[in-house]
Amino acid sequence: LRPALAVAAALVCAVLAFNLGPPGALYQQHIQAQTKGSRQFDLPDGSRLFVNANTRLRIDFDRQQRTVYLDQGQLYLEVAPDKERPLLVQAGEATVRVVGTAFDVRRGARQLVVSVAHGQVAFATDRRKDTVQMLGASQRATWDYARGTLRQQTVNPEEVADWRSGHLSFRNRELASLIDELELYRPGSVLLADGPLTRYKVSGSLDINDPDALIKALPALLPVKTVAQADGSVRIENRN
Repeated sequence: LRPALAVAAALVCAVLAFNLGPPGALYQQHIQAQTKGSRQFDLPDGSRLFVNANTRLRIDFDRQQRTVYLDQGQLYLEVAPDKERPLLVQAGEATVRVVGTAFDVRRGARQLVVSVAHGQVAFATDRRKDTVQMLGASQRATWDYARGTLRQQTVNPEEVADWRSGHLSFRNRELASLIDELELYRPGSVLLADGPLTRYKVSGSLDINDPDALIKALPALLPVKTVAQADGSVRIENRN
């Protein structure tokens, strides 16, 4: 469920910060992002955080480690190196651990996706604690909640966190994965009918300020139809 916002397109931040001075300063922050657009934050350790639309997260830095709890949505982090204090992103049952790198994490309703711009991250889930996925530059790991699968692939460097430019490009994306990302940008849900259509592959681009344009174009790209629902959601079904 997306957070209710009192003012559309407004950024709401509740901040509780303790700055005891370096090294290992204590810092806490809660961020609840706007319905459209992205925001940038310069963190006290020198890291830079980019937050996508409809994102909720909490930051908790102490003397031992730096932790970001991603409750919903998407972030991109350019992490300041600190071997004494690794940075962790905790996203539900998954953990991403880094020292100094730049990477993207998206926590959707169906998938958790980690993409690395440069450096290296360690990615693990509670359900597969014995398997740590090491990701380097231009690599992506996708954790599918329902299937329980962890898939790794190579991506173009410019695809990592391309949402910051306002446009997404995708090649041979599974429809379920694309819809999982698309839901960040529209107020109503996008529902997929059961069956093979979730694995249909699609290529194209998305203007994140006009997500419905892609939904309307899907019947021309795939053998599907879109059905508008009374509550503002859209259901995608096989075309008979």
